[in-house]
Amino acid sequence: MPFIDIPTAPLLSLADFSNANLSLRASEPYKKVGNSHASIFVPSNTLYANPGGSARSVTASDGCWLINDALFDRYYLSGIAPDFTINGTYSPVGTLSDTLTDFFGPDYKSAQANPVLAPYLPEGTTSAQAVSALEADDGYKKFGAYSLIDGVFNVNSTSVAAWAAFLGANRDLSVDYAQGGSNSAAGTPFPSGVSPAATGDGAEANWAGFSRLSDQDISNLAVEIVDQVKLRGPFMSLSDFVNRRLSSNTSVNAAGALQAALDQSGPMFSVKASAGGLTPVDPSNMLWGNPIFPGDADFSSRLTTEGIAGDIRQSDLLRPLAPRLSARSDTFRIRSYGEVRSRVGSEVTSQAVCEAVVQRVPEYVDPNTDPTNNEPWDEAFDPLSPSASALNALNQQFGRRFKVVSFRWLASDQI
Repeated sequence: MPFIDIPTAPLLSLADFSNANLSLRASEPYKKVGNSHASIFVPSNTLYANPGGSARSVTASDGCWLINDALFDRYYLSGIAPDFTINGTYSPVGTLSDTLTDFFGPDYKSAQANPVLAPYLPEGTTSAQAVSALEADDGYKKFGAYSLIDGVFNVNSTSVAAWAAFLGANRDLSVDYAQGGSNSAAGTPFPSGVSPAATGDGAEANWAGFSRLSDQDISNLAVEIVDQVKLRGPFMSLSDFVNRRLSSNTSVNAAGALQAALDQSGPMFSVKASAGGLTPVDPSNMLWGNPIFPGDADFSSRLTTEGIAGDIRQSDLLRPLAPRLSARSDTFRIRSYGEVRSRVGSEVTSQAVCEAVVQRVPEYVDPNTDPTNNEPWDEAFDPLSPSASALNALNQQFGRRFKVVSFRWLASDQI
């Protein structure tokens, strides 16, 4: 029964780390990153507690919440790495400089970086200068200044059609099996790894392979996600979106928005049930005078088969989605209206409407004054103390620069 995926290529989504065993204690879940169900050992309005069921005092924590909070607003995966081969061992066959040169070359996709990224060169910067900056030892800190995400999706969207289109982006995509061959069935695939194990060899259905969502499943899930966004939003950060609420409110404390939507729409319940899933132990059971499971979130609909290969959990949804997610927008459409009235002010003699699309870019408003301390990656000497910033006063006040992407005058029938 395969439960984890061992990567053979650069990771592209933070949710790929769900396959890494990052748990230290028996009270922590096996797949932490990207998942969000409440801990069965910690009350839902906090992150730490004595889990009970022990003769000595111990402290359990909600590991999913903590690791999602640590990762999703601080890191992303560029996929930029030297070419390599794997023949029993990892063997580089190229250099980081070669890959970066391809990324900033005529065909940036030849670098095989994260496909959501496109190269960006600040004004006055050449491709060679970008390659030199990024291949340096601290280059990983600067890559965000030299790349943009093509097609960011704002998690605060309340458009069912937008969510359905986003969720179904991989519709009918063929998925290769680890043993060879592929699955080309209809529907949108959400495998937990790059190369899932094929069903067969006596394995019960749903314990290997993966599941696809039908178009109707996608539509139903999009409706549930929008309901969760309206219930919980606006989300201030990606981790705020990924994680459950620390609250006694049972509507939001059992899981994050995506997992709650999956649980509400129920497309995977039949998979977990048909695989032999049982309802977890009654949380009111006691041991040494303490509850076995002191967590107070509702576990009544949870099954013991959760997380099997055929089950789609939040981390599986996030694998293809996370690289394009954002809690804010960086591109805006602005329309302005102006008019001229007659001298007495009662008649409009002329009017005009214009539209501009503006985009926030990595560099600051003033990159020239004291450029050493006002580059895109400069923010603060102490990341925990933004007030100690070395940026000049103008950049501290106005932040990142906006540039006009397009401008046009609109006729009345275009408004």
